[in-house]
Order: sequence, then C-alpha cells, then structure tokens
Amino acid sequence: MSQTTNADQLTELVSLALKMREAQKEYFKTRRSDALADSKRLEREFDKAADEFFNPPQPNLFNDPA
Repeated sequence: MSQTTNADQLTELVSLALKMREAQKEYFKTRRSDALADSKRLEREFDKAADEFFNPPQPNLFNDPA
C-alpha cells in the first residue's frame, strides 16, 4: 500500500498551482474557449487537492464502517 507523504502532497499542490496559473495566463492572453475550459478544470483540481491537503479526513476511532 502506497502512503502519500505531506511533502508529496505539497509538491503536487504546488505543481497544480503552477499549471493552473499558466492556463489562466493563456486564457487571458487568447480568450479561447478551450483555454478557459482547461483553466477551469485545473482550478477544480487545485481546489480539490488544496482541500484534501488542508482538511485531511479524520480517522475513525471506533472502526465503524458507517
């Protein structure tokens, strides 16, 4: 089982942020609809990764599979 470390998660978060900013720059430079779609997709990916990094799931103390 592969365990992702905080350093790995942070590296991925920074990588997504850089990709997102490049996509945003491309959109504002060209105003193309495909550039906007890429920018929005990367923003969603970044938001999800940031939420998972800053709000990790809490462990279940009672092993209740709920």
